[in-house]
Amino acid sequence: MVAGWLGGQSGDARAITLTRADLLVFLQQRAQVFDETSFDHVLDAMGPAERRELEHDAAVQEALYREGIALGLDRH
Repeated sequence: MVAGWLGGQSGDARAITLTRADLLVFLQQRAQVFDETSFDHVLDAMGPAERRELEHDAAVQEALYREGIALGLDRH
């Protein structure tokens, strides 16, 4: 999934591409529970609307992370 709504196109440095593995990591980090097998089942059980919401939330988090890096917030 590419979050084109953030102004990027596939292959564009501004595009946010989320893989299934990215979504699994996002789910685990959000729940603060690290059990890939369980969250694999959770992801499979999601309906289309719930999956789009998850993708949106993960893309927003990635956009905010990138903005923080661009602002130099990763430097001490």
